[in-house]
Amino acid sequence: MADGGALETNAKLAALIRNMTMESIAERVRTRALLELLEEKGLLLPGEFDFRAQQVWERDFDSLSDELWQRSKAEGEEAEAEREICVQCGALCCKYVSVALLPGEADLLKQKARELGIERLEIISEAGISPAASEPRQVLYASPCSFLSMDNSCRIYEQRPKHCQGYPYQWQPWCPLSNKWYGLETDIAHGGQER
Repeated sequence: MADGGALETNAKLAALIRNMTMESIAERVRTRALLELLEEKGLLLPGEFDFRAQQVWERDFDSLSDELWQRSKAEGEEAEAEREICVQCGALCCKYVSVALLPGEADLLKQKARELGIERLEIISEAGISPAASEPRQVLYASPCSFLSMDNSCRIYEQRPKHCQGYPYQWQPWCPLSNKWYGLETDIAHGGQER
């Protein structure tokens, strides 16, 4: 269980780093433009900024790393709470599954099925989703999902298909997570009734 938690934490940290990387790229472009403008106007000597940046980095490193840790921790707690909601509702989204798979996901699911001892995994190739689609798309069909455990948790949660990561796609009155995203408070113990 500890390994699964570590994998999930690593996945969350990687996602956070990717987001921060995109933010830092945009920030780097703005910073570079400002530096060039200041140098063109003679208001900044070449190399002066790098020296100052090093000073700020050394001064602010602890607070920046604390901020990163707090953001990562908050996102992890929110993701865990959402995962728990799905388990409590009985994982109804996973009872009748028709999941469109991205390239490579079918192979990953087949590998995971072998690792977990799942003997039957139905992945069907269908016609492309548009006239321009050159390859058939692959779809996982199951009732219930082959990767759903007896306690309604996903056995491949950290590597589940992108399609599954996006649930819920639309509001469903029986889905506590859907209601949460649409701003409705529900009580799972009362059949998802609004409070």
